Amino acid sequence: MFNYLYYKLYQAALHSSLKSIPGVAAASWFGCLLGVKIIILNAFLAKINIGHFLVTDATFGGLLVAVLIAVVMLQYRKKNFELILKNYSKVSNN
Repeated sequence: MFNYLYYKLYQAALHSSLKSIPGVAAASWFGCLLGVKIIILNAFLAKINIGHFLVTDATFGGLLVAVLIAVVMLQYRKKNFELILKNYSKVSNN
């Protein structure tokens, strides 16, 4: 599922002004989406009194997103990225 989302973000980057660096753009967008998803899930759990809210400082939230972007860039390096393109290139764009 994550691979397919990365593939779709890569395809979106190919049709944007970032078509010269689609891999970096897709990894950045994907890392930001994951970071926001984690922060929202943590806020929801803190709201219903399961745990406490971890992101009380904007610097920590930014650092979390930056680390996630770096992890995504490491995960989708050249070899893994080529396998994803090969697997999902046959999928229709509908």
